[in-house]
Amino acid sequence: MFDHLTQSQAHAGPGQDTRQWCSYGTVDRETPGDPSTTFTDAYGPLVRVTLHPSGTPVVCRVAHEVAGNGEGEWHPFIEGDEVMVLIPEGDETAGCCIVGRLNQEIDRWPTRVAGQDSTKNNFAFRRVRVPYVFETAAGYLVRSAATGAFLSISKEGDVTIGNADKAYLALRPDFLGMQNAKGDVLFQIDVGNRQFVAEAAGTKLVLDRSSSSLYTSGTLQFGTSGQQASEHATSIESVVVLLEAFFTALGAASPGPLTGAGVAGAFTVVMNTAIAAAPLVPIGPFTAALGAALAVPKTPGTTPNLAAPGLLI
Repeated sequence: MFDHLTQSQAHAGPGQDTRQWCSYGTVDRETPGDPSTTFTDAYGPLVRVTLHPSGTPVVCRVAHEVAGNGEGEWHPFIEGDEVMVLIPEGDETAGCCIVGRLNQEIDRWPTRVAGQDSTKNNFAFRRVRVPYVFETAAGYLVRSAATGAFLSISKEGDVTIGNADKAYLALRPDFLGMQNAKGDVLFQIDVGNRQFVAEAAGTKLVLDRSSSSLYTSGTLQFGTSGQQASEHATSIESVVVLLEAFFTALGAASPGPLTGAGVAGAFTVVMNTAIAAAPLVPIGPFTAALGAALAVPKTPGTTPNLAAPGLLI
C-alpha cells in the first residue's frame, strides 16, 4: 500500500516544497469602476495585490493592531505600495493577509519629523500624509510623566488641559474656564446660570442676568480715543456743569455786572454752541499740548482730593 505521508516526508528538504508561505507584493493599479481596495461586511477591507517574484495576483485581508466589535484602524493603500503578505497553508487561494508595509525609493522613509532627524533613532513617531482621525468610545488621556502636563477627554465629553505649572483649561457642557495654579487669575463662564466671572489678583468682574458687579482694590480708570488720563478723567459735560456752578456761586458771593446768574446763563448758551461745533474742530494742533498736560505727574499725598490735569474729550 502506497503511503503518501511517508513518501512526502522522505522527499522533504530544501527546494522540495515549492509552496510559498510569505511573499513581497505591490498594490495593484486602481481604475474607474475597479478599485484596488474594497470594503466588505464579512472581512472588512480587501486589497488586490500582485506577489513578487511570482507575479501571482491575490486578494488580501489586512491585519491591524486593533480589530474588535466596531473597532479598527486604517491607512489608505495606493497603487505601488509595497507590502508583506502571509499565505496560509502555502496556498494563494486560502486567503492571503497583508501584515506590514515597506518603504523603498517610491515610498520614501521620512527623514525629518517635527523638525527632527528621524535617522538618529532616538524618538518614536507616527507620520501620515492623509487626514488622521482618532476616535474612542471611552475616556482618553495623554500625560507627560516628567512634568504632569496632560490632555484629558472624559467619556462624557469633558475636556481638560493642564500644564506643568498646574494651570488648567476646562471645557464642559455647564462650565468653561481657565485659571492659573494659585487661582487668583481666572476666567469662568457658568453656562447654566448664564454668569461670567473674570478675576485678576483682587480685581473682579461679574456679569450676571440678575446683578453684575466690578470691584478692585486698586485704581480703576476708563479712557477713550486711545489717550490715557493721568490719575483722573472727566467729560466735557462734567466740565460744563462744573463751570456753570462756579459762575453761579461766584455771582451769589460777589454780585456785579460781570458775575451772577446772568453770566452763568450766558455761559451755558455759549458752551452748548461750543459742544455742537467741537466735532468739526481738528484736534491735530492741540495734540502736543494735550499730551504734555495729561503726562503731568502727581505725587500722592501732596494735594488731597486733587489730581494732575487730565481731560478726555
